[in-house]
Amino acid sequence: MSNYAFGTMWLELPSENVDKFIALFLSHNKSANMAKERHFYRTTLEKFDMQKTMKGNSELAIDFTSGWSLGDCFVDVYPNKGEGKCPNLEDICRELNVTILAAVGEEPMEGFKEKIRYIKGQPFFYQKSDTLYHLNSQDWEEWKSNMEMEAE
Repeated sequence: MSNYAFGTMWLELPSENVDKFIALFLSHNKSANMAKERHFYRTTLEKFDMQKTMKGNSELAIDFTSGWSLGDCFVDVYPNKGEGKCPNLEDICRELNVTILAAVGEEPMEGFKEKIRYIKGQPFFYQKSDTLYHLNSQDWEEWKSNMEMEAE
């Protein structure tokens, strides 16, 4: 499948906001997508897992595909596409009180890789590169631990 970025996202947010966050992804059901009042631009949910934390939050691991790039679909929301129905990821993180988010993506035909990081109270980070990012669950745990130490 050319011109699609394949991505994985990890995040923590209040459990009551999980359904709202997941609902922003498109599905493989085109008629259901047409009924959405807002959604991430050209980004389809492939699968997700959820685990509740001791703090009343939920951690999500999400696999998705984005048309062309994560930057176009989550950050810049490709110039004026989506007729105002497509919010950017930073605004959604603030709106749904996301504590921490990390995402990586790769577009295999063009060969670029992308990385997104959001930590509540810090600047939103996005990077596109020709270098592969190796972000895994260990990185996620380290970021989360560092954030918790900074909050204390």
